[in-house]
Amino acid sequence: RVSTRPAMRALVIALGLSFLGSCAHPRPPPPVTSRTTAPAAQAPVGPAAIDAALREQWRRAGVVPAPLTDDATFLRRVMIDVVGNVPLPETTARFVGDPSPDKRRQLVDALLASPEYAAHFTNWWDDVLMGSDKQNNLVDRAAFRAWLHDRFAEGAPWDRVVRELVSATGQNSAGGPKERGPAMQIGPVGEAEKDEADAGPINGAVNWTLRFQQTPQDLGGSAARVFLGVQIQCAQCHDHKTESWKQDDFRRFSSAFLHAELQPLDGRQKGAVKRVVLADAASPPRKLARGESGPLARAKATALDGTDLEKGAQTRKALAAWLTSKDNPWFAKAFVNRVWGHFLGRGFHDPVDDMRPSNPATAPEILDMIAADFVSHDFDVRHLVR
Repeated sequence: RVSTRPAMRALVIALGLSFLGSCAHPRPPPPVTSRTTAPAAQAPVGPAAIDAALREQWRRAGVVPAPLTDDATFLRRVMIDVVGNVPLPETTARFVGDPSPDKRRQLVDALLASPEYAAHFTNWWDDVLMGSDKQNNLVDRAAFRAWLHDRFAEGAPWDRVVRELVSATGQNSAGGPKERGPAMQIGPVGEAEKDEADAGPINGAVNWTLRFQQTPQDLGGSAARVFLGVQIQCAQCHDHKTESWKQDDFRRFSSAFLHAELQPLDGRQKGAVKRVVLADAASPPRKLARGESGPLARAKATALDGTDLEKGAQTRKALAAWLTSKDNPWFAKAFVNRVWGHFLGRGFHDPVDDMRPSNPATAPEILDMIAADFVSHDFDVRHLVR
């Protein structure tokens, strides 16, 4: 895996990936025959099985893999990938001099148990989910990062993380300056900060939804791309004769995210995070029906496979349950593909958020195998990384 990066790049070239444009997204089949749902009797998938499958792919493609990397290079690569740091000289010397035959496995286990792992994956996913926008005064980035960090630190399964994110309700922030300096660093929200919040505890997860308050039409497309690897945003403006995803698909899916309302706790404040409470709503707010998001607000909430999500005030919860279901054909694969891309430089599908049939996977059997194992281990992120 880490030691075969040159060979993997050669494999990708040998198999001839083709990128046919960013707006051709034929509709994948519904999840009734999901290949990502692991059979009950499936044999365990481990490094040896993945290596064997890769060797078979190389054999078919006529690829000669690079030799096994030396200990110092392995240490550096794994530390950069898992904790975002390079080893100190004394760490390298100690690792190279360790005669233990399983020291590489022990290293990975130690890194996954370290605080630096949670911090690094928080930084990664904060960037994926929140981007670089700092203009929205409803978004408390520090509170969001604290929530995300706690999930990675405790080893929360990925389906729970996404379910909590998509259906989040509660207060966004304890208030205060927009940029709080040290508060932007990774760590839990302090008790003193919680005590200042007179409307109850903070749920940092709501800040992801609040990020889209000024552009609610972008919420569904972003969620589909990040959580499912499905790009539906090209259908936002109009139908296209070469696309299977239609404007109605985009509107119905996006509508499910809009069943929420804001309850302001503060008046207008300059340079400060405005405190609000995000609550579930039986229907999208009326003001959305009058603006650019009107067609989305009037659409019936429906999943991408046609599942009815229109459940009144429970619509966002129904949406979260559908997104994270073990029977969803995209959810597990999308995360596995993105993590593989993180470690190998590119995903089975490249770009990692464009898993359309006309952008086929390299080594799809291996993607299916790892995704099935991820599902069978209840979306355990550390297990997948290990």
